[in-house]
Amino acid sequence: MKTYTFPQEYKANVLRRTLVGTGIVCLLAMGLGVFAGVSSANANGGIGPDRIVPGVVGLFMLVMVFGFAIRRSYRRERKRLEAPQIEFGDDMIAKPLGLLPRVEIRRDEVASIDEVGLGLRVIAENPRRGLIVSNRLDHTDYEEIKTELAEWAPIKPQSAAQKWLGWLYGVMLVMGFGILCLSWSLWVVIPVAVALVGVFGYFLWQIRHLAKTSQGRKLLLGYGFGVAFIFLIIAAKLWLVVTLMNSAP
Repeated sequence: MKTYTFPQEYKANVLRRTLVGTGIVCLLAMGLGVFAGVSSANANGGIGPDRIVPGVVGLFMLVMVFGFAIRRSYRRERKRLEAPQIEFGDDMIAKPLGLLPRVEIRRDEVASIDEVGLGLRVIAENPRRGLIVSNRLDHTDYEEIKTELAEWAPIKPQSAAQKWLGWLYGVMLVMGFGILCLSWSLWVVIPVAVALVGVFGYFLWQIRHLAKTSQGRKLLLGYGFGVAFIFLIIAAKLWLVVTLMNSAP
């Protein structure tokens, strides 16, 4: 049995991106919160001394909450990256998924092997059982696993259409959040918000099978909190747009 892990350079890059990405999201959410507070105060007679203290306390609480969120996200991502990614033997391949239940597929259970954007997708006869051999592993290790798996079943290459669809999906998500943050038109914000809610709702529906185990339920709960946080941002933006429309002369 051989164990494979991510190279150190890749782990450092992912942790850096995690900190930056989480920080940007938190700053955007804090900015929306401050803007909402100021707009509400101006609509109700302006900012007076009696509102400064509650506003400062509320801002301090936001900083504490988001600081905790950044710290938790960083620690979870570091734990995931440090864990073994693939265990490979003569007649078995497994993926210890940390918070998720361990996925183990025997050679005689393999139904198909596809090369996708993230690496090699190994699917068992039960379609709900599968794992990804990440192409972010060391190149030599990845090619070694790929060569061994090719003896188990033919590896289907990823089509050009699938590559473009994966890239387009990511671009559309980024554009959706960009439009949500920058647009102040109700007729633009509502369709984008509905589309984002639909995408994340579909994602949760796709991974609902994780609820069959206690570890899976914990991970599903974590994803649920993340999606709920995004819903709160969407609701806050909708409230701001409606408030500005009602206060406009």
